Amino acid sequence: MTDSEPRGYGRAGTVRAGVAVAVAVVAVAAAVIVLVTHQRPTAEPSDAASAVSSPQQAATTTEVSSAPEHDPRWQIDSAEVYGRDFAAFVAPTTSLQFDSGTNAVIDAGDVLVAAVGLPNPRTYLLDDARLVGIAASDGAVLWSVSPDGGLNSCAGTPVRGEILCLDSYSNSPAFVAIGVRDGAVRRVPIPTGWFPYAIESDDTSIYVLEGNPEDSESNLHGGDVDALAAAWSLPITAFAPYEGLDETMIHIDGGYGVVTLGGEAAFFEPRTGAAIDGLELRSDTSVVDTEMGKEVWHLQEPFAGSTTVGETVYTSTGSSVIASAADTGDDKWVWPVPTDASGSTVSGSIVGTEFGVYFLSSAFVVQLE
Repeated sequence: MTDSEPRGYGRAGTVRAGVAVAVAVVAVAAAVIVLVTHQRPTAEPSDAASAVSSPQQAATTTEVSSAPEHDPRWQIDSAEVYGRDFAAFVAPTTSLQFDSGTNAVIDAGDVLVAAVGLPNPRTYLLDDARLVGIAASDGAVLWSVSPDGGLNSCAGTPVRGEILCLDSYSNSPAFVAIGVRDGAVRRVPIPTGWFPYAIESDDTSIYVLEGNPEDSESNLHGGDVDALAAAWSLPITAFAPYEGLDETMIHIDGGYGVVTLGGEAAFFEPRTGAAIDGLELRSDTSVVDTEMGKEVWHLQEPFAGSTTVGETVYTSTGSSVIASAADTGDDKWVWPVPTDASGSTVSGSIVGTEFGVYFLSSAFVVQLE
């Protein structure tokens, strides 16, 4: 991956080097997130004394499902997609310069967009990362691209049929737009004076967080990727060291937007960038209207152990995925998660889209149903 710009010379070098260090720290932390249980955990009955004990002291038992074994629709392997042994799928919305150890795809309707590269176990670098388009219907690889200059990370929602990514480390920093249907690549120059370190999108606009969070000098910009001169701007004054940057800092959902940086939350209106008062982030995921006293927005939980799609709850127990009825809790089926070459169960996550439910891991993508 190209990175020929001198580091440490001027503000741009400081900002970009700082972001790289921060992502490396995040990657190391994320790489150890695994699922360790083997059956669905259930709480052991306890007396009053145990009720006040710490979570680490709480006893648990496991419930084994007797539901029939499930046969997934299709599966594709990272090594086959990339054409090299030891290749791994990674989340395209996290750093594509480092092996984040996280699993996700971008939902582009009947196409899934995944990232795949070669992890370096000694440095946590991800070598030669590329994006691939996968047909949701049968798992066929539609296209594979590795843009010149490389990619830092990508926004999580397609904009007018394109995936928008960030390349801020090459000699010609740019936003990189990649066609969902054919993988066609085009570059949009980053405006002079912008030093981006986070990117997100909805179905019409790009949102860019740039500046220097260690000096409490950041700006959020939003607008059309092809008309960035007209983008709105909102100052973000939160302080955050680069090694403390979260994987997702910009969140968009309908009429709400929020930047989570340095333990602070700045809410904004996505179309205009106007600050929104009266909202408070009371946990990692719960946004509350302080006047009404009720939750108005629940942020996505990227590492949740279960997900609900329609009338079915899909739960990962580590050794298996169990599908159960949302209304009754009755198990519909169980799918044993494959093991790797060492015999260890592969860790992964479950995501649901309009076209299917998927189990995602570094080794494979499986459409469960």
